[in-house]
Amino acid sequence: MDFKLPEQQIFPSQISKWHIQHLQNIPGYTTGLCSESYFVLSICDWDGENGLLIGLFADDVVIWKNDKDVIKIENSLNENMVAIQSFAEEHKLNFNPAKSFTCIFTTNRLMFNLQPKIYLKGNLLETTKSPTYLGFTLDTEINCGKHIAKLVEKGRKRLQLLKFISGRDWGANSETLRMTYTALISPVLEYGYEVYQVASQTNLNKLERVQLRAARIITVLRSCCPKAIVLYEADLQPLSMRIRTNSAKYIAKLQSLGSFNRTSKFILQWTRNQRLK
Repeated sequence: MDFKLPEQQIFPSQISKWHIQHLQNIPGYTTGLCSESYFVLSICDWDGENGLLIGLFADDVVIWKNDKDVIKIENSLNENMVAIQSFAEEHKLNFNPAKSFTCIFTTNRLMFNLQPKIYLKGNLLETTKSPTYLGFTLDTEINCGKHIAKLVEKGRKRLQLLKFISGRDWGANSETLRMTYTALISPVLEYGYEVYQVASQTNLNKLERVQLRAARIITVLRSCCPKAIVLYEADLQPLSMRIRTNSAKYIAKLQSLGSFNRTSKFILQWTRNQRLK
């Protein structure tokens, strides 16, 4: 179950008044910085309590809980929603329930239409099947189909730019077209590859076709020309090859962070028979 808070994300914690007084007395700290420091300390103190986990990046926060009992999940999250509301009222903050939502991630198709009853400020939070977090569109079964579909749609729209500036006897040359593709379209197709690389080959091929279309525009080769030759002439690697290379670099970088990083710790403790649950 996924819960995303609105723009102001503050969590209740067991932090003592001593921390608050000393944070407020730090020379040069403004009220905003003090609130941010308190917020970070609150997150660190609250994460893991009652089986709840918290993901925080910039101003985006996710609270989730894993359990076989949906009622237990609802009760646990609702208890924390009450605590969050009390914390917000105490610190003169306002949460907007309209910008918050819930989502269930499960492979049990019987639960796809379940509407969890999670409340914030007395309002029932909206349930969505395709939440977006940090620009990545999730889906109930986490098969990355929704995210890839959005990448394909966005990539196809940007292909129009290549068509506008290309031409047989006029317009930009192939090198300029390739640079345009590398700068504007390639980052779109590769966004979130760390996650979607495990998607089905059918979905991954949709991204490959967008790149192949761009390569044909760059090289002005006909559709009957083999794909390998088109990519070679356009000086582009297949997306599958780039994803494998970039993933190896990404994993190596995470491993160097040690167990202090949540993702790095998960990778370091990974076993071959471990399943994502």
